[in-house]
Amino acid sequence: ILIAVGDGHFSTAGHQLVGRHLATWFEQHSKHLRDPAIDSYRQGLQGVDRGDWSGAEQSLLKAIAQRPPWCSPHEALGALYSGMAQWKQAESAYRQALAVAPDAAGAWEGLAESLAHLGDGQGAITAYEQALHLQPEWWPYHQQLAQLYAETGMAKEAADHQSQADAVFAAPGPIKRFWWSEHTSRAIGAASSAHWQTAEEETQRALLFVPDEPTSYYNLG
Repeated sequence: ILIAVGDGHFSTAGHQLVGRHLATWFEQHSKHLRDPAIDSYRQGLQGVDRGDWSGAEQSLLKAIAQRPPWCSPHEALGALYSGMAQWKQAESAYRQALAVAPDAAGAWEGLAESLAHLGDGQGAITAYEQALHLQPEWWPYHQQLAQLYAETGMAKEAADHQSQADAVFAAPGPIKRFWWSEHTSRAIGAASSAHWQTAEEETQRALLFVPDEPTSYYNLG
């Protein structure tokens, strides 16, 4: 029986069957399994999940050495350094990621966060504006920019971005539920990698959209 009784999901036997077929397909068709840089990159991500910061760093650096023109390990290294509050190293890693892939919105966001922590408000604004240009639907960029513009005394720009963020909170219920789900998913992912500050931040964002959702308070606790 491949389907669990009374459920719509695979049973254990169903998962095993699909797993066997997928494993064979990947072995025959996936070039990634034969790329040592991807193996090092995966080991780096697994090191982050285990909280092995040093091992993760070494694996990601190895992936970069094995395949220099690849953005992902640079970006993952930046996230690792950010999680360790090593902002100068994070800035360098994100700049290297952007040298490879100038349209990586996540790397621009990481660079902006790093620059903000390093006290470069104008640089952070420029980086967040670029991230917003590449990913205009991501409302937290407006909130970050509103704060940075306010700190630099640019009241009009701060008000403009704050109004854009406020418009998201005034959206109809189904859209609010979408954003709750999005931030909750990000929070769970961050928690699984022991990025507790990000997990807390994303859960707090989820509560902005559905403040009476008990799951969010459970996750926050």
